[in-house]
This record gives sequence, structure tokens and C-alpha cells, in this order.
Amino acid sequence: MLATNLSTVYLIPDEGMPLDFAKSYKQFGGREVVGAFPKGGCDILKKYFQFCDRTEEVDGGWSVLNTCLSLRTGLMIGFGLSPGTLVEIAYSKYHKKYLGKNIPVLLDERTISGRLNSEIEEEVDLRYFDSSEKLNQFLEKIRSV
Repeated sequence: MLATNLSTVYLIPDEGMPLDFAKSYKQFGGREVVGAFPKGGCDILKKYFQFCDRTEEVDGGWSVLNTCLSLRTGLMIGFGLSPGTLVEIAYSKYHKKYLGKNIPVLLDERTISGRLNSEIEEEVDLRYFDSSEKLNQFLEKIRSV
């Protein structure tokens, strides 16, 4: 379903969920996977570049990459809660507050142990989904705005 709704997916090409997602997205007809990496490169990620249609170096280190990747897309879809995902979710507050860019965060409840605490939920545009249908509804709503 994401392959038909998203023309481009940005991710950090790494093992686990990002790699699994990139493969599935392409398998189901997804158009473009862009692998982002920090300025100066990251040798450990190079072996995963083959699963990307192209790569982009982000003008900054890991902290910039983990806080600003969503600015390239205007949307974040989370499957699981790695430390990098938590940073990106939390930082979406500052994109809205200081840059005027609201970044909706769609988080798959089936891949996390529980909802985030209310302090975070109150400050970010966070929506949970538990099915492909619910995710599709969110994507349609976001596109219509």
C-alpha cells in the first residue's frame, strides 16, 4: 500500500527495519528509495546502498541526519521505536515551532510495546495506526490538506 501512496521514501540505509522496508517497498512497485547518510560518509552503511535508487549526503553529522530527515519529506512513518526514530519524532516539535513546518508522524502500534507518553503526544502531530486501512486513511487525509 505504501508503494502506491508514496513516490519517494527517504531512510537511513541500515540493517533491520530500514532495509526490510526498502526491499518490500520496491518489491511492491515503490518508485524511489533514497538512502541518506551523514556528511563525510559512513562506511558501515555502504553495503546497503545497493537497496537504494540513489543516496544523498546530509550536510551534517548523525545529529543533523537524525533530526532533519523528515524535513525532506514532510511526513514520517514509523515502524518500531529505535533511538533514531524517537529523536526524529521529538524533533518534529521544533520543526513546527521554529520553522513553521508541521511534520505528521504516523506510528504503527503493532510494532511498539505501547504508546508514547502524553508529554510527547501533546507536542507533536502524532497519529497511531494498527492496520493498512487506517494508514491509508491517514495518508489520504494528509494529501487532501
